[in-house]
Amino acid sequence: MLNRTTINIGIISAVGAGLCTTLFAIFIIIGADMYSYFICLLLSIFYLVMSVSNNSIIKDSNKIFSNIAVVFAVIYCTLICIVYYTQISFVRLGNPSKEALSIVVYFPPKTAFFAIDILGYTFLALSTLFLAFSIEKNKILKIILIIHGIIGTLGFITPLLPYFYEMQDNSSDNTGSIALFSWCILFIPICFLFAKYFINKLKEK
Repeated sequence: MLNRTTINIGIISAVGAGLCTTLFAIFIIIGADMYSYFICLLLSIFYLVMSVSNNSIIKDSNKIFSNIAVVFAVIYCTLICIVYYTQISFVRLGNPSKEALSIVVYFPPKTAFFAIDILGYTFLALSTLFLAFSIEKNKILKIILIIHGIIGTLGFITPLLPYFYEMQDNSSDNTGSIALFSWCILFIPICFLFAKYFINKLKEK
């Protein structure tokens, strides 16, 4: 028997993740960086709760995939919270020295915290990939999760390539914003389809 409270928490967290991603896309457009950092922090928490909720209702045959998804979600949430909490606290208010800022600031891409951020989203991608193999009866959601997992995991490679850092010197300021906005377009359906997935589970009770 599925737990109604667990499913309700799953619905709330999935909708919360979807709304956060939508707001993130809006903040990208208007250039509200600090607001977007705070929203990304909340998004990571909502996603973690969503993945744990899914893990609580999944069948035993698919449990291993869901367990792995939760582990990767925990790593994602931890790294993202470190990166963005630092931005909205220390970077914004701490008056850091130029040397300290060159390490902890999220942008430009040549900073250490940008690499940590990429690593965090790589684990998000891996989490969604394993989530895809844990769910049933929702082919569209499964396909989008796999696409997101494959594309997102490729991001792990970029900070390891010298070309990535050379490219930053010649790229326009809009390149990163376009990439992030494109990610939002892909991730928003995942969140709301997961909310529908939980609602369908609720109807099965």
